[in-house]
Amino acid sequence: MFRSKKFVATLLGIVSVVLVQLVGIAPDQAKVVAEIIGAIIGTFNVGQGIADGMSKGTTSSAAVARR
Repeated sequence: MFRSKKFVATLLGIVSVVLVQLVGIAPDQAKVVAEIIGAIIGTFNVGQGIADGMSKGTTSSAAVARR
């Protein structure tokens, strides 16, 4: 499960958003930062999904599993 770049990126995004909320910056700024983090992680996951879909079964996690 932790071999998946999309899964790890999503977990890091969630942790980052939680940390932004806990740091204590102004709510308006925290919202903007959380939205930016979400957009970056979402874009990464879509791009990685496209790359995985076009890889004909040779994803990076499959390559790691073969080692």
